[in-house]
Amino acid sequence: MKLSSARHTLFLLLTFGLLELSIAQPILLPEDREDLQIKLETLSDFQVLAEDIDLGVDLEVDNSNREEVRTFFNAIYWASEYATIDWTGSFSPFPGTGTQTTETVTPLAGETNSLFQEATLLRINYYRAMAGVPGDVEFKEELSRIAQLTALIMGGNNNIGHFPDLAGFQNYLSAEGVQGAQDSNLAIGSYGPGSVNEYMQDKGSGNTSVGHRRWLLFPPMKEMGTGDTPAAAIPAETQANIPGNPTEVRRANAIHIFSNLNFGAHPTTDFAYVAFPQEGYVPYHNVYPRWSFSIKDANFKNATVTMTRDGSPINVALEVLDPDPDDPNAGSLGDNTLVWVYDGLNANESHTHPKPVSDVTYQVTIDGIQNAPQTSYTYDVIVFDPEVPTTGETTVTTVAGPPQVEVGTPTNFDVNLPDFATLQTNENVTGIRFRSFMTTPGGLNENADNGESDSQFKSRVTVRQFGEYTVLEAPPASNPSGNAFHLATDEIGTNQSITFPDTYVIGENSQLTFKSMVRAATDSQIAKVNISLDNGVSWLNVFSQAGLTPQGSDSGSTDENSFFDKTVDLSAFEGRTIHIQFAYDNTGGSAFTGSDSFVGWYFDDIMLTGVESMSGITTSAFFPGADSFAFTASALGDVSLQAQGMLHNFYEMEWGDVLSVTAVAAAESVTANDDTNSIIEG
Repeated sequence: MKLSSARHTLFLLLTFGLLELSIAQPILLPEDREDLQIKLETLSDFQVLAEDIDLGVDLEVDNSNREEVRTFFNAIYWASEYATIDWTGSFSPFPGTGTQTTETVTPLAGETNSLFQEATLLRINYYRAMAGVPGDVEFKEELSRIAQLTALIMGGNNNIGHFPDLAGFQNYLSAEGVQGAQDSNLAIGSYGPGSVNEYMQDKGSGNTSVGHRRWLLFPPMKEMGTGDTPAAAIPAETQANIPGNPTEVRRANAIHIFSNLNFGAHPTTDFAYVAFPQEGYVPYHNVYPRWSFSIKDANFKNATVTMTRDGSPINVALEVLDPDPDDPNAGSLGDNTLVWVYDGLNANESHTHPKPVSDVTYQVTIDGIQNAPQTSYTYDVIVFDPEVPTTGETTVTTVAGPPQVEVGTPTNFDVNLPDFATLQTNENVTGIRFRSFMTTPGGLNENADNGESDSQFKSRVTVRQFGEYTVLEAPPASNPSGNAFHLATDEIGTNQSITFPDTYVIGENSQLTFKSMVRAATDSQIAKVNISLDNGVSWLNVFSQAGLTPQGSDSGSTDENSFFDKTVDLSAFEGRTIHIQFAYDNTGGSAFTGSDSFVGWYFDDIMLTGVESMSGITTSAFFPGADSFAFTASALGDVSLQAQGMLHNFYEMEWGDVLSVTAVAAAESVTANDDTNSIIEG
């Protein structure tokens, strides 16, 4: 729906209640686990060409070390954020209502990008590691195949339910997809890693037991499967063979949970319980209204919970125990679990902990536990901002070595990693990489009216865009440069961004300037400028401007009708290397959707000054267990060196400080002259 240009007051096009990001109620484990095995053995043998997804590592993290958790979050959590779904399926041709054969529906279900599946798995194992349980779950091809059929049902019907054949679902049904719905966590309005976040938050009145979270964190879990479909507009004629308005469907996800391998003996865990958030340091992004505490076979019927925040008591509201501990036929949601809502929050709405100015310590005390190693447990959860380095310790990697090197001669340089990452004591930091490059004065200079078309611009930068709209367009206000860049929430709950490709070395007077105009926006639509210190794996926010329309409003007007000059001081990152990203982020809740000139963020005349541009970047292979490297210069002149640590051989820590060296000609070798007097010993 487009807004008329004659309207001055804008109505919210989409509220959270209309197209909510939703998850189904949790699934109970069948009372007789033999039924599960029989069910798996009798599934269709129809096969597709796919492979198991195995990250090849068991993710672990020391929750007691702030800088390690900060690095783990930035390297692992954000590494799972940006993969694209690349769905090969389709909602057409419509196969007809009612249950169809697997052979008929499988081409429609399609597949998703293997990197997208890896990102989803990485997000699951990230949360498991943060909870202190084994972070080595795999995606099995057969379970993912079934989950994909299930996701097609959820997406194609724009609805979720564990029993779709009994709930009025009519479209894209298959026997395996219907069965998969009974065996899976289900989400609508999200997919991939975003759905994992939804399961971990477990908001909504039907999720007081946090069953989705409990299954993802169940310690014995070994294998799962994933299926996803994107948002789409299904033409009316596809389903009814008559013209009409298309059917808008939301993203959908299914995480297949039930497998006989997932219910073996409990493995060794980092803690005597599985809490979420777990004790120790936790990024604020991962703290939701519902907290949980699980112990195998424990009885929480008479348990109580008290909490303090930085020493002051806060409100705690216990959720009803589910399953009922007094009902022998109640089924199972993994380990017995106590759930509560902290600080009077509404757990039926999407909410994450506010970004803290400084670390916030919550102390949790649980009393009255029966049938457990202890009757009482007390632990601290320290909520922090992972963009803020830890004070009082070394947090930046440095390179040390001679100021000059000889061309063609290997020269050794030492790498000093952050304090937590000492290779001899930390098994998660498994090695290093280094890179060399040249620099020239000059920085970013971008404007939207340089003669490029929208497609030409998108071909040389990275545009993360959901919806179809032009990024280069004439703004609704005077702009001396003509066109401007435009990002908008064309799909609810998305982060749309432009990332510029070049890398820059920051100096002592570096700053970023640009013109900005935020149109109609709610307080959950945020214009952001981000920088990355790790090649775009994670992003640090250096500028943000949220919309002015508060949540709960049913109308609003444009925030700004002209451009304003903005300046961002980057001198705090002197000696580091950065990428630049402009993003328009809808973090949830209600939003002004669409992409016309009344909504979104316009910006232009981007200039990054006081920096040096990097060129000729050569990155080394991974050096396992190393704390030094040998560099060989290939040409005369100045060259810069930089190093980074690596988690689990693959996941990048931040690139460290830049060391500049000069490559000189190799000294000529000296040959003794026969006429030279010499002393012969012996």
